[in-house]
Amino acid sequence: MLTLILTPTLTPTLTLTPIQTLTLTRKGLLPSPEELRPAVDAYIFAFEEDLMDAAASIAAGLRGMGSGVAEGLKVDMALEPKKPKKGFKDADRIGARYVIMLAGDEWEQGLVRIKDMLTGEQEDLTVEQIKAKFTPVEAEA
Repeated sequence: MLTLILTPTLTPTLTLTPIQTLTLTRKGLLPSPEELRPAVDAYIFAFEEDLMDAAASIAAGLRGMGSGVAEGLKVDMALEPKKPKKGFKDADRIGARYVIMLAGDEWEQGLVRIKDMLTGEQEDLTVEQIKAKFTPVEAEA
């Protein structure tokens, strides 16, 4: 029996029996978990309320609004300040490749922290360096 369930967010959920799952997997008709996750290039969050405007500005710049840099990037942003643990949990839930964090001390130095969720590597960069990191190679030519 194949059941289609609509969750409160109106996301369709398909429930399969183990035999249906096995059959579809063997035929290559079942998408992988990676294909089912939302594709988000970057998730941005601020530790403090007074950094929310700066976070929104970075998100807009990365989305290509205004600056024209990195057009087409999928960027999500927390709408309220987050502690690191909650920010990383949210980023993981939406499948973000990178997390960009704004913290008071780094921001005063003109830096934001970026973490690659695949490798775990973190670095402090300026906003311009982050935009350059996401700029496609063909756009630089």
